[in-house]
Amino acid sequence: MALGLKTVYKMSMKKIVSHIFNNFSDHKILTHAAALAFYTTLSLGPLVMIFFLTLSLFKLDVQAQFLSQVTQLFGSNTAEFMGSMLK
Repeated sequence: MALGLKTVYKMSMKKIVSHIFNNFSDHKILTHAAALAFYTTLSLGPLVMIFFLTLSLFKLDVQAQFLSQVTQLFGSNTAEFMGSMLK
């Protein structure tokens, strides 16, 4: 339930905090945030593949640069794995 500005001014701080926490739990914000993070993580792989396929249409070879960055950030094992996925 949305509160008007005049209603908020008339409420005590305890009631305002109580209202915020009640609405926070009613809308299941943490569940929605976890679901959004999960689906974002799952969608990153296909998006990277589409990105490289699109760039390969323009004859831009950024795959080697990407793999060198992955090597620096995550190590050579991860870079080898991602290189095999991109081939």
